[in-house]
Amino acid sequence: MGKRENREGTITRRKDGRWEARVTLPNSGKRRSFYGKTREEVRKKLNAAQSSIDAGIPLPSDRVSFGTRLSKWLDRKKLEVRNSTWKSYELAIRRHIAPALGRVPLSKLRPHHIQDLYSEMAKKGLSQSTIHVAHVVCNSVLKEAERFGLIPRNVAGLVDPPRPERTRRERKSLTVDQAKAFLAAAKGDRFYTLFLLAVYLGLRQGELLGLSWDDIDFPNARLQVRHQLSRIDGEYQLTRPKSRQSRRTLHLSGTVTNALAEHRARQSEEKLASIYWDDSWNLVFPNAYGRPMSVSNLRQRHFLPVLKKSGVPSITFHELRHTAASTMLTAGVGLKTVSETLGHSQISITADLYAHVSEQLSREASAKVDEIMKGSGA
Repeated sequence: MGKRENREGTITRRKDGRWEARVTLPNSGKRRSFYGKTREEVRKKLNAAQSSIDAGIPLPSDRVSFGTRLSKWLDRKKLEVRNSTWKSYELAIRRHIAPALGRVPLSKLRPHHIQDLYSEMAKKGLSQSTIHVAHVVCNSVLKEAERFGLIPRNVAGLVDPPRPERTRRERKSLTVDQAKAFLAAAKGDRFYTLFLLAVYLGLRQGELLGLSWDDIDFPNARLQVRHQLSRIDGEYQLTRPKSRQSRRTLHLSGTVTNALAEHRARQSEEKLASIYWDDSWNLVFPNAYGRPMSVSNLRQRHFLPVLKKSGVPSITFHELRHTAASTMLTAGVGLKTVSETLGHSQISITADLYAHVSEQLSREASAKVDEIMKGSGA
């Protein structure tokens, strides 16, 4: 027999009864060993290693733990996702993933490890949504490790992911007459224009409080949603909106444009009258000193008093957004346009959230067709 090349490896039986396969790594001359209970088991490991070497993929190291990759991934994600999202990832890793799988070498992670993690979380009574976050983390970390050549496959991708439960809550909103009453009661309030934008365009509370005057294009009657106000570790910051679709440009009606212009004029007077005004934020809806407005103060000192004064049913601030959506759909605005105005990531989200409105409109359309076709002999 001819001399075997180093990369072909060797298989031997050890004194302890186990089998060992060894292969020499190219360039470095170092050798890697693989162990198993049978010759066939180590032969498969050796073949997989040789295939990786031929493809130029580094062999996974038993020294790199899953916990190490989790930490590196989490550090980088802090710069890529919203703070609330990052905190949900950090919580899933700290409480569930790392304690169960953090010490497992990345190369030895198997599908059953991931499946067992989800099963244990379910046995503890954790919600499907919580387990789903754990799956998002595991799948993302291992998918990245596979892409970097650290592992041959993403084992989380071989596991059936848990589905987050979708709870159908009744979407409360104001009728057109109630919305008019609410805005009439808000007249004279310092945040009247903020409420107007919420009812007309359905902006989220954080998007409204994060609006800068640089985002308002008066000549073209347009508004850009580029930031949202967030409170992170006790400090206010302007952060990216929820998704790419949330960063959007909206056209303003004459009513909204005029209200914004009047609001800017009143704000200019406030600035001149205050020696404490902070001009650095340039916010459209700041507090009395030009700095970010507290959500709790907005609710307690402005929204709830206006709500009470108007006499309309009790709703949350977010339900002004539902009011805007329902009003647009009832007015005949297309579902796609409503979805883009609200900044939903998918049109299916809009369709699901406002199915009750679409159902009502469908019934009305059916009745209209029936009325038109009467006498046709059909």
